[in-house]
Amino acid sequence: MDRTSFKHLVTAVVIGAVLVSQVIWWAYHQLDSVERRIALLRQVNSSLQHSIAREIGDEFPYKPIDNPLIITERYPDMQLQPGREQDSELLRLMGPSGAVYHLAASSGFEHKLAVLECRETRMFLSEAAFFIIAIIVGISILYGAYRRERDFACRQELFISTISHELNTPLAAIGLTLDSMMRRPELGGAEKYVQRLRISARRLNQIVRTILDAQWVEEPAKAFEVQELELLPVVNEAIGSVCDNSALPDAQVEVAIPPDLIVCSDTRAVHIVVCNLVRNAIQYGGEPPRVRLEAGRALRSWWLSVEDNGAGIPPSERENVFVRFYRRPQDALAKSGTGLGLYLVRRIARVLRGSARIDQSPALGGARFTVRFKEVRKCPIA
Repeated sequence: MDRTSFKHLVTAVVIGAVLVSQVIWWAYHQLDSVERRIALLRQVNSSLQHSIAREIGDEFPYKPIDNPLIITERYPDMQLQPGREQDSELLRLMGPSGAVYHLAASSGFEHKLAVLECRETRMFLSEAAFFIIAIIVGISILYGAYRRERDFACRQELFISTISHELNTPLAAIGLTLDSMMRRPELGGAEKYVQRLRISARRLNQIVRTILDAQWVEEPAKAFEVQELELLPVVNEAIGSVCDNSALPDAQVEVAIPPDLIVCSDTRAVHIVVCNLVRNAIQYGGEPPRVRLEAGRALRSWWLSVEDNGAGIPPSERENVFVRFYRRPQDALAKSGTGLGLYLVRRIARVLRGSARIDQSPALGGARFTVRFKEVRKCPIA
């Protein structure tokens, strides 16, 4: 069992324990309610005893009652039994009859109380047992469904990893061959076709890398290596990679990042964030696209923002664009993409204890993406 499955199992057990505890508490409360009702009936019966004892004393003030069955006939839940009354209060109220008889609840009354207690106890215990069994079965079914989904996801990740690596090798060979052909002057008019093939090969390679990155960020504890690094060189390398693969070579990219800004993060994670934000800004920017990158420190955090001169993103769509595989309907056919870029940005930001948000760019008028990361107190030196 992997760590994620173990966490879900523990969560299911905790939820089940809480629900079972609630059912046990409910059953205990109901049984306690039955006991209180029986105690109340006994109190009512005790009050009735005092009333009957006073009535006997008033009716037979000078001699004992000569027909004890008259009490049972009047009050089915009471009876006079031979013997001296032991309760001093009842003895005083009954007068002379108290020395011959004592007043007690009838066997029928005690039987009714016993039947009531037994019936309601069985009912509440059976309902509690049914609820507990239903909870256990429900949690078992849910956890089994989760395990099946988890196994399917693992197989899917394995397939993506395998097919991506299988595609990556021939794509790298194609790109290397095309780069070599571009440097040969004897190709003549074929140069433009080679250039198109080169751009397509790089585009395919970018898609494969995006899929591999999406798989990589799903296991952050194994993949991320946080260390101290200079931000500007990592950003410049990412921008160069994007611009080299972009079909828009006239994109204007402005970098306003202090050269001495040192942060504590994962190099590959920062590279992925910058690549996807810059690529998104170039793809959805104006004509020609203008992109501006800024970075700095805040209280116990550091931030990176990328803004463009495009049409921006409506507030109603700003959360949706971070969802995996989501693409805006108006962009799905007009623009190429996988719907994974901005998902990777937010996923990495959250793994590194940060956040990602979108607002309007005050300088360029388009969208501004701001990624904020929590500062790490103790950071290994790169």
